[in-house]
Formats: sequence, C-alpha cells, structure tokens
Amino acid sequence: MDEAKPEGSLDAYEDAIIAGFRDYRVIDSAVARLQRRGFHVEELGMRFVREKGHMIYMLESPAVQNVTRILVTTGAHGDEAECAYGLLSFLETFKPQNEQLAVIPVTNPRAFVAGKTGIKYDFNRAFPEDASVDVDIAGDVPEAVKIVCKALRGRRFDVHFDLHSDFEGKGFFVYERLAEKTKQAKSLARRLVERLDEEGFRHNEEKSVSTRLIGNQRNYSGVVPSYRKEQTFEAYMAARGVPFCYTLEFPEAALVERPDLQLKLVVRALEMAVEESRRVFYPARIRKILGYSETTK
Repeated sequence: MDEAKPEGSLDAYEDAIIAGFRDYRVIDSAVARLQRRGFHVEELGMRFVREKGHMIYMLESPAVQNVTRILVTTGAHGDEAECAYGLLSFLETFKPQNEQLAVIPVTNPRAFVAGKTGIKYDFNRAFPEDASVDVDIAGDVPEAVKIVCKALRGRRFDVHFDLHSDFEGKGFFVYERLAEKTKQAKSLARRLVERLDEEGFRHNEEKSVSTRLIGNQRNYSGVVPSYRKEQTFEAYMAARGVPFCYTLEFPEAALVERPDLQLKLVVRALEMAVEESRRVFYPARIRKILGYSETTK
C-alpha cells in the first residue's frame, strides 16, 4: 500500500498532475491550508461546470506598508495545471520580507477542471483593450475575466508575474514588459534566466533579444521584450499602470514526462523572482523610480 503524501508537498501535487483529471478540491484544500497559515483569502466569484461551482480565489500575504506589492497569477489555461500546483507549493513555505504577495492561483476554473486551454474563448486573449473600461457593462468580456478585473480594481501593484506553459517550449523564457520610466532598471528577467541556467534549468535559446549595454552588443537569450497587441493579462496590467510585467513561460514539451521537474522549476522560478524583486525593486528604489510620495500606500 502506497504511503500517503503530505498535503501541500511537491509529491502530492505531482500525483495530482499524474492523475490527469483536475480535481478542484486540491485547490480548495490548499487555499484553506494557506488561510490557516495567515494568508487573507478573498472569494472573488463562482464559475460553474455541470452545475458544480468552483471558486476563483485571491490570497494575500499579511499587509505591510511601504513594500513592493507583487501580483502572481496563473490558471488562465486549464491544461497548464503544473503552474497552479507549483504556485501553491511555493506559497506553502513562503515567508514574506519586504514584499506583499497577492495571488490568484486559478483564474479560469472551468478550463482548469476540463483540462483545456479554454472553453469557447482564450482567457489570456479576452481582457479589455481599454483598461479603464467598466467591465460590468462591457458585453464582450467573459464572466471569469470580469471577476478578475473587478477584484483588481483600485489595487496598486509594482510587479506582475503571470505563469504559463509553452507546449512547444524547449526551455524556460520570459516576456518582459516595462514602463518607459523603468526601462533603465536592471533586468529582473535576465537575472532570472541566468540563475535558472546555473541550476540546470535550460532557457529557450530561440527566444532572445539583442540588448545594447555600455556600448557593447550583448545577446540575452530567454528574454523577449513584450510588445504583444493581443488582449493578454500582461498587457492589461501594464495598461493599468503596473510598471514591471512579466509572463513566465515554462517548457511543457521538454518536461512532459517529468512532472516532478515541472513543479520544481515553477517553485524555483518563483523563489528567484521574489528574491530578484527584493534586490532590484526594493521599496526605496521603486518608490523613487516611480515618484511615489512618502505617504503613498
């Protein structure tokens, strides 16, 4: 008889991936466990599959003033479950320092439960082009997207990470979208790719950008400046004024038979992303760059 895997462990989430079906009770129990650990949990709205409701949750680490506020989202595409499970596993041991995390682990429950990219629409191409639009009266915005947009209304974030899997991907890469006034900041994306390479998680060499640095031409593989015009989550958050927006793309194809490595890569990338946010975007620096007053919260 197999020994039971501890709830919230990488092994338990690996079993959920191997099982093939998407049991939303894994998400519900993880959220309840994290709430007991001190995360504030907000129930944003219910989405129904065959009359069974599945909640879209937002979790927030304890509030601290004058810190870097980081939004992490995933679950837009239901066939990328390792991103949601990896994110929840990361939160199990997360200890905040000078940042506050807001997390939506599954933004599109109907697609998640079905294990499909989308049902009738692609969540990550369905955000309003005009970030100021009232989604309550926007008829062409799907209900799950409306729920997420309304939850983020009035909240300020300094950094946004959206997690995805690239089914043809040969390695990890990052879409990077920076506000004009932040483009001189050292590239968090580049550091993230370099550090993952050092630990044996190869980046996708076909995804690259040539960047001029101190007069020398350098090629930074694995980082793509994002000028995508699609109605993506990343583009929407940038239009809402979030200065540092990243889409992290994990290599599904390269690790399709290694769900353990899929999860470890997601967890390690998130650990590094938060560490690099602390280093590059620590509160005093980011507040100065963005022109926040000392009383801004």
